[in-house]
Amino acid sequence: SKAVELAMSNNPLLKGASASLEASQANRSASLSAFFPTLNFYEDLERTNNPPMVFTYKLAQERFTSRDFDIDRLNNPTPITNWQGRFVLTQPIFNQGREIIGYRLSKVQEQIAALEKTKIRQEVSFQVEKAYYQAILAEKTLDVMTASVETAKAMEGLAAKREKAGLALKSDLLSARVHLVSAERERLRAEGDVKIAMAALDKAMGISQDREWELEPPQTNTDLASRGLEAWLEIARRKRPESLLSKKMVQAAGLKTKEAEFQFLPSLNLQGSYETNSRDLLGTDGDSWSIMAVMSFNIFNGLGDRARLAAASAEERRTRYKDQDINAQIGLEVRQAYFNLITAKKQLDVTEKAVAQAEETLRILKKRYENGLALMVEVLSAETALKQTRLQAAQARYDYMTAMSDLKLKTGVLGNDDES
Repeated sequence: SKAVELAMSNNPLLKGASASLEASQANRSASLSAFFPTLNFYEDLERTNNPPMVFTYKLAQERFTSRDFDIDRLNNPTPITNWQGRFVLTQPIFNQGREIIGYRLSKVQEQIAALEKTKIRQEVSFQVEKAYYQAILAEKTLDVMTASVETAKAMEGLAAKREKAGLALKSDLLSARVHLVSAERERLRAEGDVKIAMAALDKAMGISQDREWELEPPQTNTDLASRGLEAWLEIARRKRPESLLSKKMVQAAGLKTKEAEFQFLPSLNLQGSYETNSRDLLGTDGDSWSIMAVMSFNIFNGLGDRARLAAASAEERRTRYKDQDINAQIGLEVRQAYFNLITAKKQLDVTEKAVAQAEETLRILKKRYENGLALMVEVLSAETALKQTRLQAAQARYDYMTAMSDLKLKTGVLGNDDES
């Protein structure tokens, strides 16, 4: 649990998922701005002798006089400079559904990002647990190899004693020495495997790979298989992040289809403006205001809207078919994990019994050899069998623990206190 806790704080994949969730939350907040009014300021400078523009600007600057009605002055006006400042306030009312659809999409995308983070958190937890169990297995393997070396040394000593007393052949001593060398080589390899497994655990936790730990053996008293396959399938349908993600993708595709349908509707906005016109930059020779309602309706857009609607509808159907495939795949994965757990539990029970039998076989043969009733090769063969059986038992325990974690991962409850 502490290893998983370290990973939750340090794993870079999880940090990236947190950043993605923060971005989607910010995007949802930004989408709310579409419902609020906007206020913009514009400043334009123009100098012109265009008759209509000169006429208009003089009116706007409130400098128009009766002399300006002179035909010659109207047709050949003196150039005029106009600084126009405008404040424009726009209140969106309905813009083909872009506001509400955009907000709903941003909420769905935030939920998708949250589910992605949950998915990555569970995957990281699984990798940490798997690496932890692998490190435990490596340490157990080292213990088995160390015990094998000690047994080989004891057998070498016994063979030397019997050979010196003339009760055994020289070949017995040589065989015992060869067996000892082989055992020591395997122990050295096991020591290296422990360091590699520890580095892999550090990597899964997202910390420096030169850290070594004293690991507590995992508990194996939880029998997840007793719950039954159908119960786990039901849990997976409710909690597996990939299943929930797929449903959110279908929801998002549906909103995009709705967005394409809304393109056939009109847009309506309210707009107000305050305007100043002056010969100078900061002058206020004349000012005015206006309020208006603006509606637009797309009559013909080259059939592009219909094509976009057809594309969005096809994409929505694709996501629905993909959702069906994902749920079928999840069902298969849960079944595989469940039956793998049952098999792993049975193999663990069998190997633990085999270890006791192998230990008893070696004990009997050692006694028989001491009394000259067995050959050294039989004793060494029994010791090798015991070593292999102990390794198989360690591997079976690792497989069982990993299978439990895998079932939790495949049903979406890994890392959750509530497994229902």
